[in-house]
Amino acid sequence: MTITVQGEYRQDAREVMHSGTYAFTIVWTGAMEKDPDDFILYHNSYELARWQAEERAAYPQEIRTLTTQDFPDKPELKVNYVIKKDGGLYFDFFIKGFEAPLSPAPEHFSVQMPASEENALGPAGGSYNPHVQTGSNKVFLEEKQFEKASLEKNFAWTWKYQAWVQQMDRSIFQSNSHKVQVKVFIAPRK
Repeated sequence: MTITVQGEYRQDAREVMHSGTYAFTIVWTGAMEKDPDDFILYHNSYELARWQAEERAAYPQEIRTLTTQDFPDKPELKVNYVIKKDGGLYFDFFIKGFEAPLSPAPEHFSVQMPASEENALGPAGGSYNPHVQTGSNKVFLEEKQFEKASLEKNFAWTWKYQAWVQQMDRSIFQSNSHKVQVKVFIAPRK
């Protein structure tokens, strides 16, 4: 499975504005073994093949820029399982995000990263799925398609979440969005 993501986040407060961008590619390999009712998933390898990030903070007297090496946390893919239902195999995964902004700010929030429909945790304990704007995060394969031959299937979606955070003396606007491409390749054992 290869996952490619481009995203951005923003926070506007009265005295400071933060904006960040990030892009990464994760390559995950594993194996599946059929058992009587489902599949057993074996993790093989995981690689963060590409990671780029930048954050700009505009204060009244200065502008600060942070680059990739300033980000202490990197995206991390968690593949939980593949579940068999409705004649298909549904992938349950999510990517662990990071807290933003990294620069001093009146408020911080969790930058939400992609999740499959089967793993619908979202911002602030809410649901990820209702914020999918285009495409679908339902990552699945029809079981009969790959039993005898190799199969490659692509998925893509865009996601966006915006909120106002009310503090005692101000309102803070937060925005978080990303574009996702997922390629799943399965080859039967010979």
